[in-house]
Amino acid sequence: MKTLPFKKTFVLYALGLASCATASSALAQEDRARDASMEQARTEAQERMREEVQTRERDRESDDRDGVRDRDMARERTRDEDQVRERDRASDDDYRTRDREMDRERHETQERIGDEAQARARDRIYGSQLMTEEEREHYRQRMRAATSEEERQKIRSEHHAQMVERARERGVTLPDEPPQRPGMSDDGRGGGHRMGMGGGAGPGGGMGGGMGGGGGGRGR
Repeated sequence: MKTLPFKKTFVLYALGLASCATASSALAQEDRARDASMEQARTEAQERMREEVQTRERDRESDDRDGVRDRDMARERTRDEDQVRERDRASDDDYRTRDREMDRERHETQERIGDEAQARARDRIYGSQLMTEEEREHYRQRMRAATSEEERQKIRSEHHAQMVERARERGVTLPDEPPQRPGMSDDGRGGGHRMGMGGGAGPGGGMGGGMGGGGGGRGR
């Protein structure tokens, strides 16, 4: 077997080492490229996951805002409806209050008119315009205290004569008979149709008598 020279052997050995180094470097580059590709893939996957999470968060926040807005709108509608009902109820209360006030005023007016009419009826005393309040009250008390129609008629006759004399003294003219309201007596109390002895001053100063209705007859 022929032995190669040392120099050639060394060259071949160096070439072999260079080839191994080149192959190793290529493998290392491939590994680095593969690792970089895998790292990029992981990074992209993480970015996609992060974007998906952010998208879900935004959607949930949007849903929450929509829910809050819907709840706010529902509360506003309820508040508006309550305000409308409250205004209607207040309006009804105002109407009822006004009706009560009007009824009360009508009742008070009727009572006042009745009191005034009763006061006028009580003042329907013959010659009352010539009497003082004390005299009118004294006359009414005498009429109320009378126990019979005859006694009341006697009081009327005496009173009539007194008023005629007083009118003559003062130069005024009185009707022959006091204008009494039907159903009212000159003592201020209500009464029905009465039969009584009529008495009055006839022409020439003569005193006449007769049966009369309503407590007084006109003599002739």
